[in-house]
Amino acid sequence: TDSLMDSNQTLPPNTMFKKTWRIHNNGEERWPVGCYLQFAAGDLMSSLPRIGVPSLAPTETAEVVVEMKSPSLPGIYQCKWRMITPSGSYFGDIIWVILTVCEDGTTTELTNQLSNFNALGAPSQTDPNRHNNPFSSPSHLHYQDSVNHIQDNDNTMC
Repeated sequence: TDSLMDSNQTLPPNTMFKKTWRIHNNGEERWPVGCYLQFAAGDLMSSLPRIGVPSLAPTETAEVVVEMKSPSLPGIYQCKWRMITPSGSYFGDIIWVILTVCEDGTTTELTNQLSNFNALGAPSQTDPNRHNNPFSSPSHLHYQDSVNHIQDNDNTMC
């Protein structure tokens, strides 16, 4: 899970902020010493492209905090981070930062309204604590099926 000051991910240009992720070892083995969170793609908003993470035992959770700065121009920015072992192997889910940079409060309010409007028509997530990546292909999204299936013998027309 992650947090960005609060749930509002809209900031003015050139604003310092802290991004916090709660990472969890859901595997069966302790993570090796020397693992880190690595910037992988997108817009780097941190001065550090890698952040050390603790060696977590199975079921353990820790917080990783990254200091970032919003870009100088208005727009929507995203960056991808990955967990990586000391030997260079990626593991775990992709971690995203998605940020809207706006110059004034009017645009911020409009962005929030549009975000809420979009959520009204979105399918329910199977896990409310999981944040899906809006840039992934549909096969990687985990939504609860809310469609009633039509039997083969039905002659339903649209």
